[in-house]
Order: sequence, then structure tokens, then C-alpha cells
Amino acid sequence: MTNQDSALRKSFKLDEFFLNLNGLLPGEKYKLLYSFYSFGMLLVYIIMIPILGYVEIFLAEPSRRVNMVDKSFVYLEIFVSVFKHWPFITKPARTKRLLNRWNESIFNTAVEIDEHIVQDSIRYRVFVVQIYFLSGVISVSVLLISSIFSFNDRELKLPIWLPDQVSNNTFFYVIANIYIITGYTHAFFGHASTDSLLQTYLLYCATQLRLIKFKLKNIHKYFKKVATSEDSHKTTIEGLPQKKIYDQIVQCIKVYEAVNGYVQEMENMYSVGIFMQLIVVSLIFSICAYNLTNVSSFLYAIYILSFTIPMVITMYAFCYTGALLIEESTSIADAVFKSRWYTFDNKNKKLLLTFIERTKKPIKLKAGKLVDLSLETFVIIMNRSYSLLAVLKNVY
Repeated sequence: MTNQDSALRKSFKLDEFFLNLNGLLPGEKYKLLYSFYSFGMLLVYIIMIPILGYVEIFLAEPSRRVNMVDKSFVYLEIFVSVFKHWPFITKPARTKRLLNRWNESIFNTAVEIDEHIVQDSIRYRVFVVQIYFLSGVISVSVLLISSIFSFNDRELKLPIWLPDQVSNNTFFYVIANIYIITGYTHAFFGHASTDSLLQTYLLYCATQLRLIKFKLKNIHKYFKKVATSEDSHKTTIEGLPQKKIYDQIVQCIKVYEAVNGYVQEMENMYSVGIFMQLIVVSLIFSICAYNLTNVSSFLYAIYILSFTIPMVITMYAFCYTGALLIEESTSIADAVFKSRWYTFDNKNKKLLLTFIERTKKPIKLKAGKLVDLSLETFVIIMNRSYSLLAVLKNVY
């Protein structure tokens, strides 16, 4: 394992820890037991909490139902986890293969003069992950503190349906709170780990394309043998160095095709979960924004913000990395034109022309195989959220 390989792989360690904890990335031992654990967590928390929550809303008196609907955005976001967690639970081998592909030599071609590109991506990725998990700690902490303060009122901060004899019993009320907080924590950190993992995949794919551009633009820096005499100049243009340049271009094309295949495999596995997230995020953001305009408690406002901010960051990060991937793949031709292509022989020039034609179709990930992950998509989501917020303000 090279240093570069180690740096890429180490950047996933925190995600792997929470994926394991949430039953989304099994280890090598006790796979059958881990499978039961994964499906159990999905059923007990991700499915049951939203069902019990909406049953409680449906059975509540009309005077209470309005206040309870304000909290329904949490149930919706938790239920979306079903679609996001499903490929991790049902296809763990493919998840591990995608994760471990960053150990392959095809994705570890950086050398000293371009290693800073990879390091910049790792630093950006670590910063985003820290925001995700910090907001998760804050959100869970606020829910826990709110539950403690409302203990005497026997009010569940995330209301779910319970039999009357259970809700009036202190012991079972405490158990219900523990169940809700544990389920909320599981869902939140499950979202954070899967989202940061998928966004890192896209970010690293864009980084590989940026490395290709850097190498093509500065290809002369990779070969320091410069001819000084007329005979050696002839050798430089038509001999071994041209063969090295040819091999370097071929290597860039192989990396490009590997990135394209990687993104397509990602799309086949995870696009449905990302698409469902895009569908509900505008609705959730509108409800949260509406709740903030009518909030009666500072602690509840912090709770909403701790839920809303990471959700918006997640969608922006998805759309930003998707747009970055498109931009990097379509700007390879510019990098070729800025290189010293005019010093190459005809064989290399023809190879570059073929590569340029290949890059005219951008590499991109489609959510649900329908919607491009791009900044335009993020703007559309925010516009829809604002329109829905205006409707809610007029109705209520």
C-alpha cells in the first residue's frame, strides 16, 4: 500500500465506524448475525418510528394534530432512510467493493508534483464530515435535553403512538423516550455516514479527473530529459520520450474510463435513495422554515436548525460535487489545448483528438436516473421550498 493509497483509504475511517455501528457495513466475521442486526435496526427504528408517529397524528384530536404535524418532518426524513440504507443492507459486497476500489493502482497515480490536488480534496472532505457529525451531536443533544425538561409533562418531543396504560406509566415513558432518542440517533448518523460516503465518492472521482487535467496540461514536467543537440532533439520528438508521452496519455484515458464506470456503478446502486432525498427535502425544508417563523421556544428553534442546516448542507454538497464532476469531465479538452500538444508526434495527436471526442459527453450521476446532480438542481429545490413555504404561510 502506497502513502497515497493510505491517505485515500484513511479518510473513510469515520464513515466506516458509523456504518458498522448502524448495521450498514458488515465485517468479515458473523455475517449472518450482522445481517439480522441490519434488518432489525431498519425495522425497529427506520420503519416503526415513522409509522407510530403518523398513527399518533392520525388518532390525535384536531386541536393537538396541528402542533404534531409541525414535527412530522422528522418522520419523513427518517423514513427516507429506508431507500438510502437498503442497498447498503442488501448488497454489502458491492458496497465494500466500491469502498475498496480506492486502494487500486488506477486511482493512485498521483506523484509529488500533483499530490497536492488529492490532499486538498481530503482536507475538504474532512471539513464536510466534521460539520455533519457535529450537527448530529448537537441535534441529538437538543432532543435529549428537551426530553429531560418535559419529563414532568409526560410529553414526548417526538410523539409516537403508545397505549394509554404505557404513556401514563413513568417506567414505560422513560423507555419510550430512550427508544425515540436511540432511533433518532441511529437515523441521523446513518444519514450522515451514507451521505458523506457517497459525496466523497463523487469528490474523489472529480479529483481523479482534475489529476488527468493537470497531467495533460503539464505533461512536459513529468519527463525531465530535454534534448540539447540536433540529434538528441530528433530522438526526443520521435523516440522514447514520445513513447512515454503516449503511455501517459493512455494512462489518463484508463483513469477516465475507470471514473466513468465507478460513477455508473454508484448510480445503479444509490440513485434511488438520492432521488427520494431530493423529493422530500423541499417539503421538509419548507416545514422547518415555517416552524421557525412560529417557534415559541429557543431550545426548539435550536433543534429545528440542527436538523435543517445539515439537511441543506447535504443537498448542497451532493449537488456541488455532482456539478464539480460534470465540470471536471467537460473541461479536459481545455487542458489538452493548454498543453504542449504541438510538440507531440502524429500518433499522440490522434490519440488526444480521440480522447477529446470521448470527453464531450460529461460524466454525471443522475438521481433516480432522471435528475442530474448539479447546482441547477439545488436552485430548483430551494425555489420549490420557498414556493411551498409561501403556501403554508397563506393557509395557516
